[in-house]
Order: sequence, then C-alpha cells, then structure tokens
Amino acid sequence: MQDMLEGKVMNKFKKQKRKKTRADVAVFGSTPNKKLGRAVAQEIGVPFGELRMLHFPDGELCVRFMKPVCDRTVVLIHSIHPLPQDAFCELLFACIGARQQGAKKVIAVIPYLGFMRQDKMFHAGEVVSSRAMGVLLAAVADKVITIDPHLHRHKSLNEVFPIPSLRLSATKTISQHIEKHWKKAIIVGPDGESDQWAAEVARLAHCQVLVVKKKRYTASKVRTKVKDIGFKGKTVIIVDDIISTGHTMQEVAKQVWTAGARAIVCIGVHGVFAKGALSRLECTGARVMTTDTIRNPVSSISVAKLIAGALH
Repeated sequence: MQDMLEGKVMNKFKKQKRKKTRADVAVFGSTPNKKLGRAVAQEIGVPFGELRMLHFPDGELCVRFMKPVCDRTVVLIHSIHPLPQDAFCELLFACIGARQQGAKKVIAVIPYLGFMRQDKMFHAGEVVSSRAMGVLLAAVADKVITIDPHLHRHKSLNEVFPIPSLRLSATKTISQHIEKHWKKAIIVGPDGESDQWAAEVARLAHCQVLVVKKKRYTASKVRTKVKDIGFKGKTVIIVDDIISTGHTMQEVAKQVWTAGARAIVCIGVHGVFAKGALSRLECTGARVMTTDTIRNPVSSISVAKLIAGALH
C-alpha cells in the first residue's frame, strides 16, 4: 500500500514538473492565424496569447502581446499573407518586441513563407527577395519553422536563413485526409513541378497517381495535356502545394470532367487564391479545400498537429 501511495505521489510530481516546464513556452498568433495558433498551443499544452495588430491614425503599425513573454520561449505563428509586405513587417516587429520584453528565445513559425518566388536576379538590378527576407528575419529570430516552402532554385532553407530552420511537409496530413474521405481515388499532379509531391501524397494515401504535362505561355495562359488513365466514374483529386491563380488546376479539372470523372476535388497546401481563383475553380464543379496555413473560406485541413510535433 505504501509503495502504491508513493507511486501516485511521484506520478503527480512528475506531471506537475512537466507542466511547469511547458509553462516556459507561450504560443502567439495574429488575427489571421489565431485559430491555428490556439490549436497548436492546445496540442502541446502551453498558454496561447493573441498577437494584436493595431494602427495609429496615420496608418503606422503597433504590435501588442496580450500575454507576458518575459523569460519564455515565444512561438510566433504568423503567415506572410495576405498583404505580404504588411505581414512581414508585423512579424519583424513581433520578433523584436518579444526580445525587448525579455523573451529568452523567439521561434518564428511561418506556415506560409512569402517572398520565396524571387529566388534569383531575373533582370539586372533586381533584389533577390528570398535572401533579403532571410537576412532580416535571421537578425530578430532564433529559429524559423515553415511548411512546404517554394524551394525552386534554393536547394534548402539553409540557403535562405543563416539561423536554424526547419522545413515541414503537409503531404502526410493531406494524404491522411484523402484516405479518410475518398477510397481508391486517383491523385493528379497538375504539372511537372508537382511530380514528387503528388507521388508522395498518392503513396501515403494508397492511390493511383498521374502527373500532367504543362506548357505555360503567360501567368494566366497555360496548356495542359491530361492522359486518361481511367477517370470514368472515379473521384479525381488534383493536388498542389500552392493554389495561386488556379489556371492550371482549372484546365486540368475541365479535361478530367470530359474524361468522365464522377467527382473532382482540388487540394492545396497554401490557398493563396489570387485574382478570384477560388471562384473560378468552384465554377468548374470541383470541390476545393486547403490546409489552414493561410486562412480562407476552404482552409479545412488543419496543420496544427504537424506544427506541434515540430515544437515538442
């Protein structure tokens, strides 16, 4: 009996000790990422605080932490979208503010990492935005965590950030969602760049996969050639990392409908949806959904557990 009582006391002490340790961490999320931030905080069992963005009458930014940050590891969950220039300035101010208020460590969790498209000097005199962004953020944060960044010419985040960085992927999160809701679907990657990404989603979801050949003429004009691999009567899921203008997905969806698909689902990690892309995709008759790296009307697949796993 004495051993049992001592065991209970020790277990209670261990739980209290773990709880005290986790209290040294606080998760903050700005308005666009408040729901995701709260979910991450709940997953890892730490306090959540709002990161409030206010503006002076002349439009200047004022960032306010709604909970104390002193002597804590501060996790800032903040996507660089929408209005990337504003969002990035907000993130910089938050990182600096956390340090000024005594945070012992600042981790910038950026579900959608903006400024990654300009990864080289395309024309003389251009600033390489990805490197400029990396230098600025490295000066104010201790670590960067992001999800499926646009790494085209950069081989890794180490080429962007001179501080520790971690690249997460939502492939498993999306494949689990697909496997749960659609059995024996056909996964389609809308272009060559989605080859490995779509193949991995299909492998994890135990589905057949096809990658479409694409030729781009302008930002809004593309030509795709979809090989019919037996779409008739099947659910076809078009997956991509970023849905920006949506023109490629739109063209693929039209051809898949023509081939007799029973249903089409368009899934993206990052729902940028520029220039009415969401409306155009929905007008094809396809169901559209994304993860919640960017808050939008169809961001129904949560990456909270993915982020929480990286913070444990």
